[in-house]
Amino acid sequence: MKILYIATSFPEPNKGATIYTDLAEALNEAGYKLTVVVSEQARNKRNTEIKKERGFDVLRIVTGNYYDVGYIEKGITTLKIPVLMRRGITKYLGDRTFDLILFEAPPVTNADLVVWAKKKFKCHSYLMLKDIFPQNAVDLGLIKQNGLLFRYFKAKEKKLLQTADYIGCMSLANKNYIIEH
Repeated sequence: MKILYIATSFPEPNKGATIYTDLAEALNEAGYKLTVVVSEQARNKRNTEIKKERGFDVLRIVTGNYYDVGYIEKGITTLKIPVLMRRGITKYLGDRTFDLILFEAPPVTNADLVVWAKKKFKCHSYLMLKDIFPQNAVDLGLIKQNGLLFRYFKAKEKKLLQTADYIGCMSLANKNYIIEH
């Protein structure tokens, strides 16, 4: 099985590991052919590149700074990620085939990217749901319930959840929230 994993964070091997790098390594060791596509912060890399890391291909697409930045810069990058990721996938992986798209949320703005990738590669998708966004932003007091930003991101969240053929949640509470709402 060939898996396209769309990620927002995937540290280079010399910069550490996460549960997602562990998952990717486990899938690779189990014999799956894995290709990771990750949005790379502009502060870390100047040019998009594909290379072998951890035993599989990793395409690092420079999209802008997303972590440890202000809300405005993070917001702009969040909106740019799907567009730049689509361009990078087309340029570097356009001739490949995949059986499954594995992706994570947030960001919920990747809904259109995943819809496009599912059509292009004619395959199913599996969403690894980390946080319930935009509700968690409301709970933290970052945006207003039913405000313009909330409604925009809520529509994106709805599309993202409808796009996924399968959804994995990080907790039973997340699962129950998704089922209820």
